[in-house]
Amino acid sequence: MSTLQLGNIDGDAVLGTDRPDDDLGLSVRPPMACRTTRHLAMNSLGGVPMRRRKPPMAGRRWILLGAMLAIVLVTSACGTQPTPTPATPAESGGTTPATGTARPTDQTAAGTAVVGPTEAPRPTITVGQAAVLSPTAILATGAAATPAALAAPAAKAGEPARGAGPEPTSVATAASAAMPTEATEPGDGTEPATEGAPPAGTPPPPAGEPTVEAAVPASGPVAAYAASPEYGAAAFILGNPESAPRDLALMQGAGLSWLRLDVPWRSIEPSCKNCIDWSALDRAVQAANAAGIRVMARVDHQPAWSRAVPAENGPPDDMFDYADFLQVVTARYGPSSGRGRGTIHAIQVWNEPNLTREWGGAPIDRDQAAQYIYMLGEAYAHIKAEDPAMIVVSAGLSPTGTSDGTAQPDDIYLGWLYEDGLAEVSDVIGAHAPGYGSPPEAAPMSDPRFPHPSFYFRRVEQLRSVMVAHGDAGKQIWLNEFGWTTDRVNPDYAWYAVSPEQQADYLVRAFQYARRNWSPWIGVMFVWNIADPNWTTANEQYWWSITNPDGTTRPAYDALTDARRNGTLR
Repeated sequence: MSTLQLGNIDGDAVLGTDRPDDDLGLSVRPPMACRTTRHLAMNSLGGVPMRRRKPPMAGRRWILLGAMLAIVLVTSACGTQPTPTPATPAESGGTTPATGTARPTDQTAAGTAVVGPTEAPRPTITVGQAAVLSPTAILATGAAATPAALAAPAAKAGEPARGAGPEPTSVATAASAAMPTEATEPGDGTEPATEGAPPAGTPPPPAGEPTVEAAVPASGPVAAYAASPEYGAAAFILGNPESAPRDLALMQGAGLSWLRLDVPWRSIEPSCKNCIDWSALDRAVQAANAAGIRVMARVDHQPAWSRAVPAENGPPDDMFDYADFLQVVTARYGPSSGRGRGTIHAIQVWNEPNLTREWGGAPIDRDQAAQYIYMLGEAYAHIKAEDPAMIVVSAGLSPTGTSDGTAQPDDIYLGWLYEDGLAEVSDVIGAHAPGYGSPPEAAPMSDPRFPHPSFYFRRVEQLRSVMVAHGDAGKQIWLNEFGWTTDRVNPDYAWYAVSPEQQADYLVRAFQYARRNWSPWIGVMFVWNIADPNWTTANEQYWWSITNPDGTTRPAYDALTDARRNGTLR
């Protein structure tokens, strides 16, 4: 299979086209450039553009030294010896504006957008730079981590940040007060666990389960986009309009207030670029909003036209096509840019890129990790150019210890992503946390049946350590999926299956453990899953579900519902 080539690293201009406002009659505002004319520096790998290269300074330094020497000679001849203090010349880092073509929309009765070109200038944005405050800037200013505060420009030196009160406020505290969250007890979710010991009042695990200590990385204030934790689930309402109301009602009943909505790119822009059918996505998003459930859209599964070599799931040949699509999604459904078609609150950029099956069959290695960061950077810049309030979540990585080219361990891979700039192109770090066959409190490597740390729910703590080591402690982790399988049918999964009763018990305890030990840095925890109505027992996903495809419930759903209603899970 051919290797994905990342082009346009020589700074040549690439002209593209805009996505305009649709049939609501809104005026077209120029979003970010399809491509910008820019000098791109290469990271240590070579071949992956990360930042603009600033013009060399060597020539100007020689000129400056010559001028300084001339001043010294002249002043010496006049009998004085002043010490010149020349101003340091500014390094030019500007970009050359690029032009593109806007694509007005002609909405058809069937909901398919047909677009055509007109000329319109576009501003340029460099990957990794967007109109949001970084977690570091938020912590420095004490501004609340609401979307509005994150979109505000940084304050000038000596001035308070916009939105900040006269007294600096912890980001975790300010965000929880500003965002819709569930009621918590005083002090709950704001104090991190003491490293190496469980917090006061932690009950012992049930008899028969391993006794463990919480060895959680210490945490300071966190830019909280969600309560710690918040409750969510993956459900398959897109393309299933008959069962969507039922499944959303099940989520409401269990107090699951966030939906992970899988949005196959190919289902929305299927046949050609700009041939977009919004009808199914409009229905799904509006239904979730009407149920009072917030939406994180996971977008992957490329359309056939975007890639020369076919693949079930793989990146497009031109990363811009994917980023451009996410910008259009943001323009339609963004929290502050939406056009009345419903609201998507967060976007997950791809899924499990540390597996070859999710990256078009390409080898998973250091270079491929840099390709994912390039995808994420392009996506982040396009999304934030359209709506800074949209939360950008990095892909959840598959927990694995395999490093044979078909996969890379999630902790190693996460470290590579940070080396290439992950902190600058994400609001939230996504993770996956299947518990395999052990209880959620089990320390990694405590069960001889599971001889690698990735087999444990608490693998998340090791990923958090990677974040802290790279200076990104000010972000939340969201569990884009977690759970336990009851699969006794498929041999690849049966060896770590648990009983339905254990699944129910472990899910409740996982939320309890996260609240006690991972606040404030744990955010939304998406249970995997509310069953797709089309699944059968042959689908391995079926066995992770907390409901049945016909909408009846399983012990895990009942346990979560009871825990949410009786206050066990607040």
